[in-house]
Amino acid sequence: VSVPAPAAAPTVSSVTPGTIPQGSSSQNVTIAGSGFTSSSYHQYSVSGGASWAWATSAPTINSSTSMTIAVNNTVAQTILFRVCASNGSSVCSGSVSVTVSAAPAATGTISANPNPCTVTVPGGTCTLTLTWSSSNATAARVYVVDANNVDQLLYSTTSGSQSLNWIQALPQHYTFNLWDYSSGSRGSLLAHVDVSVPAPAAAPTVSSVTPG
Repeated sequence: VSVPAPAAAPTVSSVTPGTIPQGSSSQNVTIAGSGFTSSSYHQYSVSGGASWAWATSAPTINSSTSMTIAVNNTVAQTILFRVCASNGSSVCSGSVSVTVSAAPAATGTISANPNPCTVTVPGGTCTLTLTWSSSNATAARVYVVDANNVDQLLYSTTSGSQSLNWIQALPQHYTFNLWDYSSGSRGSLLAHVDVSVPAPAAAPTVSSVTPG
C-alpha cells in the first residue's frame, strides 16, 4: 500500500505593500514565500487570527515564491492573510498582515471677492467672484442658501472660480456652502462663506422750494 505524502504547507515571509490607503474597492498586494503551487489558495482574518475565511477570488500565482491577491480596502483595519495548500485545505502557512490606513479627511475653502460687493441703486445687483477648492475629496458641490432658506445647487466640481452677477442687497442674504460628495451623497461641510450686501442709500426727495 502506497500512501501519498501530505501536501507540504506553504510558507509566507512578507507582503508588499504592507500598508494600503482606504479606498472604494480593492488593491492588489504581493505575498512572498515558498511552496506556492497552482492549487494554493489564501484565507484572511479581520479578528487577529481568531477566525479565518476563504477569499472570494483566487490568487494569481506568479511563481513558487510569489502570489498576488486582491485586498478589500473599503474599511480601515488590519487584515491577516495566510496561504493554504488548496481551497479547503487545513494545511496552511503562518500569517502576514496588511494595514488599511484611514483615508485622510476631506478639507476645503471657499471665498467671495469682493465681500461685500456694492449695490448702488435700490433694487439693483452687484457682482462678486466665488472661488472654491477641496482636498482629499473625489467629488464636491457648491450650494447657496438665501434669506428665504432656499438651498440651490450652483456647481458640481471639486474646485473652481465663477463670477456671480445677481447678488442683491439686504434684506437678501447668501450663504455659499462647499459640501463633500465623495460618497455620491451629501457628506461633511468643507467650508462656507456668508455674503450680506448693505442696502444702498435711498435717493433724496424734494417737495418744494421757498420762495419759488
